[in-house]
Amino acid sequence: MGSSMSPGARERAFREKRRLRAAELFEQGVPNVLIADQLGVTDSAVDLWKARWEEGGAEALRSTGRPGYPSLLSDEQILVLTAELDRGALAHGHEQDRWMLKWVNDLIEELFGVRYGDDAAVWWFLRRIGYSRHRPGRRAMQRDEQAITRWREVTWPQILERARRTRAWIVFEDESGAMLTPPIRGTWARRGRRVWLRHSYAPQRKVSMAAFACYRTGRLPKLFYSLAPDASFTQDEFGPLLTDLHQALGARVIVVATHPSSTRSNNAGRG
Repeated sequence: MGSSMSPGARERAFREKRRLRAAELFEQGVPNVLIADQLGVTDSAVDLWKARWEEGGAEALRSTGRPGYPSLLSDEQILVLTAELDRGALAHGHEQDRWMLKWVNDLIEELFGVRYGDDAAVWWFLRRIGYSRHRPGRRAMQRDEQAITRWREVTWPQILERARRTRAWIVFEDESGAMLTPPIRGTWARRGRRVWLRHSYAPQRKVSMAAFACYRTGRLPKLFYSLAPDASFTQDEFGPLLTDLHQALGARVIVVATHPSSTRSNNAGRG
């Protein structure tokens, strides 16, 4: 279950719980060296805790809060800020859906009328409230979230039901291609020395691949694939591939193609 506490607050709570456990062991008369070993701390730390405990009891070992200067924003303001950050940078008029430190600082000033003097301080602030730097994944602008939801909630259950009723294989089909020229990767060499990667000269060599991942209730999954060196698969070539697949599986086939406009899934497995 998640927690609304910042990483710093969780760490302070953990340390306080450890000190209060030490207070319980002080009450029981456990030697300091054994307490240090049990709690995973140094002997000097336990000696200091015991001195404070002897003066003020367990209350003297409670946390006094986050050290250093007070936060620029209150807890309530931080909740408002995180809600706005989670809406994304595009929702705030930026041209890219990623947050930069300056943009976060601008948002703080826009919302609360205060600003960090250095954008680098925003980095520490974001870390404190539970954010970290991420490398975003890529999604096409043409991605239709409503169509995806409709397919997942309506079309996919219909495919499952049809497969159960007809005892058919559900086949996921996809195609890809790869150039045969080796990729360039980094290496180590003496400074100032040019390094060359030697390989067979094949600037136009490529291979196209088509694969079919097949699933059926009560049966082990199967994988079929076909290669086309120095060529690409065309629409006409998938008819024979599906015929061979149907014969190999020996049952009806429902093909789920990766192309929304494809009609192959409508004709697969008939007969």
